[in-house]
Amino acid sequence: MVIVAKAIHVKKFRNIKKASLGDLRDLNILIGPNNCGKTNILEFLRFLSDMRADSHYSYMCEECERVRVHLKGAGIQHILPSDDFYMKSQPPDNDVEVRLLLNKELVDELVPKRYERQAKSLNVSNCREIKDEIVLRNKGIILCGVHFSPFIDSHIIDEVKPTLYCPESRLQSYKGKSFKDYLSQTRPSGTQMTRLVNLMRKVVDPRIQDHRYEDLIRKVNDSNLTVPISEQGSGVRSLVCIAADILAYRSRILLIDEPELGLNPLAKQELLSFLLDELGERQVFLATQDPDFVNPVLWSNHASRIAIYLFSPQAEEFVRIPDASKENPEIFAGYLPHTTSLKSIHVYVEGPSDVYIVQTFLRKRLEIQRKIEMSYIRYKLGLEKDSGERSPVIPKDQYSFQVENRIGVFHLWGDFWRHLLYTVPKKPYRCVVILDGDKKNQVEEVLAKQNSPNINCARFGIARSANEVRDMFRGGEEHPVYCLKKDRIEDYLFEDYPCPAHFVKEVDGPLAAEALRTLPEEIVHLFSVIVHPDSFYPF
Repeated sequence: MVIVAKAIHVKKFRNIKKASLGDLRDLNILIGPNNCGKTNILEFLRFLSDMRADSHYSYMCEECERVRVHLKGAGIQHILPSDDFYMKSQPPDNDVEVRLLLNKELVDELVPKRYERQAKSLNVSNCREIKDEIVLRNKGIILCGVHFSPFIDSHIIDEVKPTLYCPESRLQSYKGKSFKDYLSQTRPSGTQMTRLVNLMRKVVDPRIQDHRYEDLIRKVNDSNLTVPISEQGSGVRSLVCIAADILAYRSRILLIDEPELGLNPLAKQELLSFLLDELGERQVFLATQDPDFVNPVLWSNHASRIAIYLFSPQAEEFVRIPDASKENPEIFAGYLPHTTSLKSIHVYVEGPSDVYIVQTFLRKRLEIQRKIEMSYIRYKLGLEKDSGERSPVIPKDQYSFQVENRIGVFHLWGDFWRHLLYTVPKKPYRCVVILDGDKKNQVEEVLAKQNSPNINCARFGIARSANEVRDMFRGGEEHPVYCLKKDRIEDYLFEDYPCPAHFVKEVDGPLAAEALRTLPEEIVHLFSVIVHPDSFYPF
């Protein structure tokens, strides 16, 4: 495990108003809408690779500066690039702040006893603000240390700061050079090139067997055919340079912006697997909008080593998606795979146990329709006499089994629902959000912010009845958000008696829903419009 940074807090850097990334892991994935600051967090981490600890640098805090002079210790400083677009258009006004917490275990391993020696120095300080965090604020374009930290030591900083950045502007060239020139510059060793060839074999062509300098060798009809890197597609050329970078440079921190560029789904999966293999060597940060990289099914064996940070338009900052959500990837909508779902109807509920209850409600609702369908087909096949009561003609593609296959039920991780609304896809997906009745007082305020013209996401409207859900399905751009009449969904399971004291919603909820002889009228009406919003079909 190589976790260099345990927490990063940034304020007013570039377009980042505030970002707090705590409990960082081996692989940290940043997701969110365009222009929310994902790339700028990577840029910030890249800039920190240039920070220096030196005895010539002073602290902003007078007491910490007195201690530094007394101990002949080091301060810390970093100069922001003056040619940066944001620096030119928005000169810093002395309120940029950075807080960085390093991993003490790794530091003790890399430079034994340096942290301990530094920590002892605190005995002569009267500053109450001193913490392990490295805190920097700006004076113009210079980030200066504010307070002393045991981590501010030239040996420690030089060991932890090496960083490799793979930028997103790489489909035509890589870091300002042609692909072949850059690959030649990295000069990967024979072992590293073998790993690169193995990756290309998986991603590009299983017939690739070897390499010659910067070119690949493909086996065709028992003959060797040279495959120039320069003649490959832009995505492959990009991937070759990224992989060569990763293999050749032993950085502590790896930053990749939009790893999905130019790659097909299989190639993205192989790149993800390649990166997961690197987790024992370095701490990785990805900024992406691609569902493949946030699909917990693909990294289920590494789930405890991965953290996902979603930019929330509600909070206007990155929020950490709860680890527990990884336990139910098939029903959790807070990552991005559901945005490419082939289910045309999406039902979103609050928590994972609500999913199972709603799935049971849906199935029982469709059973009503199935009974009519069975009667109709038995009469059609001559297995049942005409009762004189004609069953309604079932429209094409409206049989219960077809309808059920078009519906996906997902959860928004309980109280986290307001942050995850942004991930709900726009129309033509037919989406409905069903919340417990106790959310009625929150919904209006949340949706007002979600529907801001400054946020590029699906639009939502409050539906106060099943008929309003139907109307919103039929026209307009808004998805309906419906609050149940009862405070909690489990209240519908016990109409005639209170919820048992020993009731465990996750297990007992779906079973209690299955045991209902009849569905509550509100539930029947609601699911009828979800199932058949475009028709007056009675079921």
